[in-house]
Amino acid sequence: MQKTNELHSESIRLGKRTYFFDLKQAPDRRPYLLITQSEKNAMDQFSRQRILLNSREMVAFGSAFFSCLIQFQNRHHQQLSLPLPEDADPEQRANLPSTSWSREEDLALEIYLGEELGMKELSAFFQRKESAIRARIKQLGLTHKAAS
Repeated sequence: MQKTNELHSESIRLGKRTYFFDLKQAPDRRPYLLITQSEKNAMDQFSRQRILLNSREMVAFGSAFFSCLIQFQNRHHQQLSLPLPEDADPEQRANLPSTSWSREEDLALEIYLGEELGMKELSAFFQRKESAIRARIKQLGLTHKAAS
């Protein structure tokens, strides 16, 4: 059951670490993000590290994070693919046309537009034609100086 101050939660298990992303609401109704890394040690005890971000910090954190992803991709020439949500049916997703946009890609696009990245950078990151990026920006009702 969802607690009253929890707005959304996601978790990712990567090896012996689990990451929890909990979007919550403070008593003053302002949202905040709590990121927790949990790891089981050799004595079967969990150690946890946490980062708490208020709404302004979330935007700055997300912007810096995505900027680092772009730099990683550019420097190592590796295609980064956004993971599917845990509840996604892999067979169903495999049958979707390759041009479908995930909600994670939509979110990333919105964040990148706030960073004022050029259309070439967006195209390289998403591995899509510039015309597809422009069409998605228009479909989502977003704005970009090069999309007009």
